[in-house]
Amino acid sequence: MSNFLTVNTRDLLHGLVMVIVSAVLTSLVQLLQTGTSFGTNELKSVGLVALITGLTYLSKKLATDNEGKLMGKL
Repeated sequence: MSNFLTVNTRDLLHGLVMVIVSAVLTSLVQLLQTGTSFGTNELKSVGLVALITGLTYLSKKLATDNEGKLMGKL
């Protein structure tokens, strides 16, 4: 784990894994709901979910210290 306001390589790797997993799961859900192949709109929404997931994870890692305390205090 990294210190408060820092992100290390391991954090980036975990973020990448979360992006990939969220993109795959979103793709599967959309495929099951529509029953058709992917178009441009579906790929955009999958990319948006992946981007939001990655940014949320990295934001959380930046806002917590190596003990998981929010802003190093709570």
